[in-house]
Amino acid sequence: MKIAIITDTHFGAKGDSQIFLEHTFKFFEDVFFPTIKEQGITNVLHLGDLMDRRKYVNFHTLHQMRTRFMDRLLAEKVNVHCIVGNHDTYFKNTNEVNSPKELFGDKYPNFHIYTDPVILGLGNKNFALVPWINKENQDDILDWIKTVDAPILCGHFELDGYQVMRNVKHTGGQDPKFCDRFDKVWSGHFHQKHEENNVCYFGTAYQMTFSDLFEKKGFHIYDTDTDEIEFVENPHRIFFAIPYRDNIDIDAIDYKQYKKSYVKVFVHEKKDPAKFDRMLERIYDQAPESVTFLENEANDPVDDAAIDEEALSTDTLTIINQHVDEAFRDDPDECKRLKEVFKDLFLESFDL
Repeated sequence: MKIAIITDTHFGAKGDSQIFLEHTFKFFEDVFFPTIKEQGITNVLHLGDLMDRRKYVNFHTLHQMRTRFMDRLLAEKVNVHCIVGNHDTYFKNTNEVNSPKELFGDKYPNFHIYTDPVILGLGNKNFALVPWINKENQDDILDWIKTVDAPILCGHFELDGYQVMRNVKHTGGQDPKFCDRFDKVWSGHFHQKHEENNVCYFGTAYQMTFSDLFEKKGFHIYDTDTDEIEFVENPHRIFFAIPYRDNIDIDAIDYKQYKKSYVKVFVHEKKDPAKFDRMLERIYDQAPESVTFLENEANDPVDDAAIDEEALSTDTLTIINQHVDEAFRDDPDECKRLKEVFKDLFLESFDL
């Protein structure tokens, strides 16, 4: 049996931007649905954060999601097994009130929502499904994980030492030791696709921020018979970078790709302002969502550190924690509390 794996869909992201919503559906309508239909896949694992907003839903976003995603899954008889993620929960300390249940609940018999840990059998494999771990369920879930009989653990884990984004590791998360007993651990939550030891963060299927500029996006298909995972790439992009120097051939640029997209122009040299303005005019003719400019002295214009907007503030959380340690060195309890507050704010800033 083949199973499709997706995670962190974040319907309603970017403040319910309709341009970003179309970017989302471009993946599902051009890549995801045609692929699973071609391969006869009727089971999907969703590893959490179905929705983006924790507190409310935009009705136009909801309408689009129902008609173009939920209804299509139902019409094509595709079963979805969805773990509740942190963005799906209204409260931070319990999974009881969550958007997938409130919005879809028993309205879609093919859409299965998991707010408690459970063993799911698909094909010849058992999967241990674990929802978002919080203060209310942490002890019970970790005890359950110690004895559950399944080779693959699936969750929405915030593991210490794994990458929030390329080369920026998360600190202060869960100790990953509980993952050691499993053959494979699959997780949503961190949007950067990466693998370490037996843990794999699958990452988002489409670009979410400029930090995804150099990342391959897409979804995965797992074959329970061969134990192999296939990556299906999503070719669509919404974030673009243009390294500008005076010797650039502005006629060779494919300007159509910038339509309804986010564009950053990295200016290394601009001694010919008339040429630069001609390029900008052709970019703006495509009606991009946003165009920003950065003066950049780096020799290599196509470089993660130079173009990644989040990497410009390398490991922000570490810097914040250092300041908190310095300011509250005599009050360890307050120091710990503030670090948790800042960590939550930091992760929210990346839609995690």
